Amino acid sequence: MKVALDKIKASPTPLRYHEEANALNTPLHQGTAAGDDFRFPAGMDVDLEHYRAGLDVVVQGEIQGTGEGTCGRCLEAYQFPYRQRLRVILAPRASAGDGEDDDLGLGFFDGEEIDVTALVVEHAMLGLPTIPLCNETCRGLCPQCGTNRNVRSCTCDVETSTRKGGLAALASLKIMDGRGGQ
Repeated sequence: MKVALDKIKASPTPLRYHEEANALNTPLHQGTAAGDDFRFPAGMDVDLEHYRAGLDVVVQGEIQGTGEGTCGRCLEAYQFPYRQRLRVILAPRASAGDGEDDDLGLGFFDGEEIDVTALVVEHAMLGLPTIPLCNETCRGLCPQCGTNRNVRSCTCDVETSTRKGGLAALASLKIMDGRGGQ
């Protein structure tokens, strides 16, 4: 969705539409495997308003929909309600001073239109959790046999097996203080 600059007035104008799944999921999955943890299978409902404040353009509102993730502990797919507030002040790129590119509350635009889809995709990505979890109490997979411990228990002695690997070798490490003592 693009909005022509000459259509943006000083009074707030509503902008409501549905952002398609492809517009959200394609950029989400570019460049990193971590993006594969989340998707928006049905797209997002976008409820924004835009207006001018001098030369600047303010875009604010909310995006919402249903997200789908792959749990980082049990590797099961799960759905979650997604709602993210959005407020961006866009200034003409020509008015940017030195160092202003680092201001998180300020964006820039070039040309005669503003790409609202790019703003929606960016805010959708920023609002996702760092680690996908189906729920906070997820017990994950058994590190020994791979059983999903949310579904059934296993008979593995996980306590003993986790001591044998990983950082367990550090348990027997003796630290010297440099003067020959411990």
